[in-house]
Amino acid sequence: MGVPSRLMVSVSVMVVIFGSLAVSGQERGGAQATLPQILPILEQRLAQQPDHAETWRLVGKARQGQGDQEGALAALGRALELDPENAAAHHDLAHVLDALGRRDEAAYHFRRVLEIAPGCSYAETIPSWARLPVENVAPAGFEVTRLDGSEIGSEQRRRDGSGVPDMATSRRSSFFFESGVQYNTNPTLTPITQELFSSGAASWQAFANPDWEYRLFDNDTWRNGPHLRGYFAVNEGPYAEFNLASYQGGYFGEHSWDSDAVTYVSRAEYGYTLDRLGGSEFGDRHTITLSEGLIWPSGSQTTIYYSTHWSDFADDGVDPAVDSLDGWTNSVGICHSVAVGQRLLESVSIGSDVEIADIEGADYAYNGVSLYSDATIPLTTRLSFHLEGGWGYRDYHRFTGSPSRDETVWRAGARAKYAVLEWWSVSAVFNYDRFDADNADFRADRWLAGVVTTIVK
Repeated sequence: MGVPSRLMVSVSVMVVIFGSLAVSGQERGGAQATLPQILPILEQRLAQQPDHAETWRLVGKARQGQGDQEGALAALGRALELDPENAAAHHDLAHVLDALGRRDEAAYHFRRVLEIAPGCSYAETIPSWARLPVENVAPAGFEVTRLDGSEIGSEQRRRDGSGVPDMATSRRSSFFFESGVQYNTNPTLTPITQELFSSGAASWQAFANPDWEYRLFDNDTWRNGPHLRGYFAVNEGPYAEFNLASYQGGYFGEHSWDSDAVTYVSRAEYGYTLDRLGGSEFGDRHTITLSEGLIWPSGSQTTIYYSTHWSDFADDGVDPAVDSLDGWTNSVGICHSVAVGQRLLESVSIGSDVEIADIEGADYAYNGVSLYSDATIPLTTRLSFHLEGGWGYRDYHRFTGSPSRDETVWRAGARAKYAVLEWWSVSAVFNYDRFDADNADFRADRWLAGVVTTIVK
């Protein structure tokens, strides 16, 4: 190579470096407009350094500036292959995907910017619809086994948040499926019986928890359609009478809108549930749930909810006035999730609810309050650790026996979650529930440990 040629390449490299620095500091300024003009220089540099990630990123932005979205997609994809932690490349790729109408994929790359560099200038420009805590996008909460108000709060957080990124996509349905095997030290304590037994029973269980929604009507702000859910648990032979099958169908309506400071997601849904225990009908429920979700620009999320349901159980006991479980239960609560975005703390949530169980049987009517919280700790890009805990108190103000069956409820849990794919995770789960009461007949606890797999589509 002669002196003029070497000089030309040196000048080109200096121009590229200067352009890269200028674009990094002024992505929204005039420097961005110069990229299409220096595209030949960038491509000449790639011929000499084909594995330079930043040059591939600039080539992607230059092609996007020329209207070549597919070419930009390929170049930015190559930049991330070479440097997966390049926040700028994730940011640029997200904008290209959004322009191509692939908003759910764009949301993923916007969130990667928040994970990699939450305080950078790119993070400040991310739209509110993409600022969702990772826990709400890929949940693995084991919620159905909880026996306090956190089950309602967690479900509503997931539903309020998960609908927002999909509003501009063609996908009309959403699917959540959780299944696994667990060891249960008290299979008599099920989520539907409201009974507490301190038995010496213990059993391995297999369970499945499907959840499907379909949007019959779907535009930028309004959505409605049917939903189908269920929970199924099978115990070892001696405890087959506690095999649980819960079928739920219903309809939901949802409205979302953006203000300058927050995205609102308002939701109302009705559900009918048929519960079977040990192969026989156990009871049915009619449920109405109203919620208001607020998604903040920081990525935090607040959910306020109200739920009321009427339960009608097949067996009202020897004396229904004392033993019946039929009646209304009303819950109102609030939970708040903060997307921390730190290396060892991804998100923190805290919530509280008040529950009034106006049950016909005096021994089962209560007023209760609960507090709960959880935290997600990322260990690697695929492995995370989730801690949760809760406390509650129930006042059985009409209890006919002695001593009082008023109880304090404690809950603790831990989960190690491995993301096999973006939509599929496997978790090792450990949970403990304890019910403390002065009345020994109503003291109980339960340990759960198992392996859970979760699919979110």
